[in-house]
Amino acid sequence: MEEDNIQICDVFKGSEADWTKRFTGPRANSNRAALMRSISPEYQAYIDKKKSEAMLKLHSDPEWAKKRSERQTEIMDEYYKNLGIEGWNLRSKKSSETMTRTHARMSPEEKKALNLLLSQKRKETDAKRTPAERIALGLKMSEAQRNIPKARKEACKAAKIAWWNGLSDEEKKVHVSKTYTKKDGVTEPEFFLGLYLKKRFPGEWLYNGQCQAGFVIGGKVPDFVNVNGRKAVVEMFGTYYHPEGDEAQRLKHYASYGYDCTIVWEYDVANEEELDKIFGVTSG
Repeated sequence: MEEDNIQICDVFKGSEADWTKRFTGPRANSNRAALMRSISPEYQAYIDKKKSEAMLKLHSDPEWAKKRSERQTEIMDEYYKNLGIEGWNLRSKKSSETMTRTHARMSPEEKKALNLLLSQKRKETDAKRTPAERIALGLKMSEAQRNIPKARKEACKAAKIAWWNGLSDEEKKVHVSKTYTKKDGVTEPEFFLGLYLKKRFPGEWLYNGQCQAGFVIGGKVPDFVNVNGRKAVVEMFGTYYHPEGDEAQRLKHYASYGYDCTIVWEYDVANEEELDKIFGVTSG
């Protein structure tokens, strides 16, 4: 629709003072709503089109996008800095209650359909990325996590600890079961690593992927746990979900709980000689 075909004068009548009074007074919202109802569908479509074009042009400007991102980061940092532990707990509680109410209104069929849709969307998105793009995305996400302000991290960690300590043993078991138990089962790299461990160390390692054996150490679920008297775990790392910087963090995490951790990358799992080096097995 051409702009000159739109009778703007029929819509925007009155002096500037009249409009200022109408849209800054106590009835501003209702006045705006009345105005929008008086606009023809054709003119509303024209407005929507122009707004869309303007926003698209704005978002395509790298400099504007950078400034917007920096400003949003500043606002969120200030928000979390002043939130405190009690505020974080309240925020988490409200979020949880909202999700609970939403799910309560959904039938089992609707929940299943929603989960299937989300799963399909994730798979479609992943399929469009090359392995290099997946690695780059993982590094970017890891970098973003490292740059989160310390005050925000501490508030989040303290809130999670307080929430976890407030649960009964039965509630903890239910939460772990819901959070970590998946239908996908063992992954291919985990399967081959399990065969290797069974061959080299029979009876020493128990598979714990998706928390199948019930082992959770400081919020982390190791893929294999030693059941032969050692406080030791094995983690299987894939390049998509685990940038190399995650390795040192994971080792430090388990060490803080007194566990030795061995990390195996997915590209080494099919190489028995490399696995022997990782686990210190000498061929004799």
